[in-house]
Amino acid sequence: MRSILFRRFVVVVFTAACFKAAVHGQTFEYKDGRKLQIEFVQEPPCQVKISVKSVDLKPDPDEQLIMLQIENVSSTPIRAYAMISGGNLHPNLHTAIFGGTPFAAGKTLLRRVWPNSQEHYYFFFDYILFADGSVCGLDNSHRSIQIKSYLESRAAAIVRLRELASIYVLPDEFITALETGGAGGYLSFDNPGPPNPDTIKSMPRRAYEHVIAHLRQIEKRQKEAFELADKLEKEIPR
Repeated sequence: MRSILFRRFVVVVFTAACFKAAVHGQTFEYKDGRKLQIEFVQEPPCQVKISVKSVDLKPDPDEQLIMLQIENVSSTPIRAYAMISGGNLHPNLHTAIFGGTPFAAGKTLLRRVWPNSQEHYYFFFDYILFADGSVCGLDNSHRSIQIKSYLESRAAAIVRLRELASIYVLPDEFITALETGGAGGYLSFDNPGPPNPDTIKSMPRRAYEHVIAHLRQIEKRQKEAFELADKLEKEIPR
């Protein structure tokens, strides 16, 4: 039986440059004495709250798990974000793009992170794009370039899909299914720092592929949806 005890909660606020970076953390301890300190650092402050839902510090590093809870506490849906996590050895950058339904205001997401036996782990948002076009974060890793390319390419795919669907009765039903569905987004993990040029080049293709995959998941008017997916697949950017 797992025995993880919550030992401490600290809140500190300090000033860096012209921003106030909010820092808070939690320390978890397993029954054999191993500890994991988790810190949340956000500069500048953004209207997204990160907290720990659960921590599993099993002896096997591959089985350890941090379950994060990400809450959009703003009044605006989120279209994409780039979140950095890691310790001294293994930092990661999590890029999420909500192609269909955005991450709504007041809603909560769960994200899994593997600490790999590190004693200290931190999280912060490097970039957040809200649905109204406003942004938050320093964007030091420039994932805004990757996100912009994906969203622009997805919009182009939707425009082309609308043209292809015009020969069918009630063509807007296909578009509505794509725009209101939770599928069709993008999630990646890589190292912090400038984005890989090959990844940037792949964004148009991936955006089209995700729209096509979502089309093939539509249950209503499935035969026509598959026909449209086949047609759009022939126009995937290479």
